[in-house]
Amino acid sequence: MRKMGGVGMTVVTLVAIVVVQGILAYRFQVFRYFDLPLIYCVYYGFTSNKPARSVFVGSALGLLQDSLSGAPMGTNGFSKTVICYVAASTGLKFNVDQVITRTFALFLFTLADGLLVTILGLTMGAGGRPLASGRLVDLTLSGVFNTLLGLIMFGYRERYRNAA
Repeated sequence: MRKMGGVGMTVVTLVAIVVVQGILAYRFQVFRYFDLPLIYCVYYGFTSNKPARSVFVGSALGLLQDSLSGAPMGTNGFSKTVICYVAASTGLKFNVDQVITRTFALFLFTLADGLLVTILGLTMGAGGRPLASGRLVDLTLSGVFNTLLGLIMFGYRERYRNAA
């Protein structure tokens, strides 16, 4: 019974992340640079160290994001699945408890996600924009903002974990 509560809480968390991302991006322009589902994928992958579970979390978050964002169905689903799996695998091989590792990982995962979504959008004929200089600047800004927010999330996790 306890496991079912954990699964329910995970589902509620995933839906809440995507809904909050959609509302904030719709109401405030600056939140279009943030990608809360991506940050949570990296966060979950680093903290769980279970690549198989991370695949399900990443695909659920990505497909939920696709359904609300109007992107071609499956583009974010695939990219978040890959990112979450790689983050969990990285957590098994490297010490991801260091701030410098997390900083580089969050920034590089943001760039990789943007590249994957762009490539998939172009191959699906969705009219996605190629990586022109304006798109590259947006992707870099998104990387910086996601890194800062991700580091704050990890900081709260450390504080909460050390307090318990």
